[in-house]
Amino acid sequence: MLEPVADRPDMPEGYLGSAPLPWKWAEEQLVDARSYWITTIGPSGRPHVRPLWGVWLDGTVQFSTGARHASNIARDPRVTVNLEDADECLIIEGTASAVHDERVRRAFIDAYSPKYAWEMTLEFVDVVYVVKPSVAFGWFAHDIAPGATLFEATSTRWRFPA
Repeated sequence: MLEPVADRPDMPEGYLGSAPLPWKWAEEQLVDARSYWITTIGPSGRPHVRPLWGVWLDGTVQFSTGARHASNIARDPRVTVNLEDADECLIIEGTASAVHDERVRRAFIDAYSPKYAWEMTLEFVDVVYVVKPSVAFGWFAHDIAPGATLFEATSTRWRFPA
């Protein structure tokens, strides 16, 4: 995977410092995350948000579900993925696709099973949803003084090659 290009999100002048976070930090968060908050777009245009277990594999967020996310993705592949920690925030925006390929399903199972201590099988995982990132945002929001956080110094946007 080509590493995404880091820059600063669009913010008012003077609001942000000059120290974006390294992509390595973001990848560590994605690998270590227990739950991924997946947002899809429902038939009425309303967001549908649920936490799911998944993996970061081959530069993508991957999960398997039979829930409403499946029909939402089939209709509109735009997806947002948030991790659990709002103080060390990471958000991925991208497009999801349903993948039935056995090689992809096996790789997903090989990463998922040891992570969650749950033995998955190809029969159980008939489809893997693969989210290809287009942009990601990350920042630290820890308090460093009354009324001050690390957000200004760490807020980073990563743009992925198309």
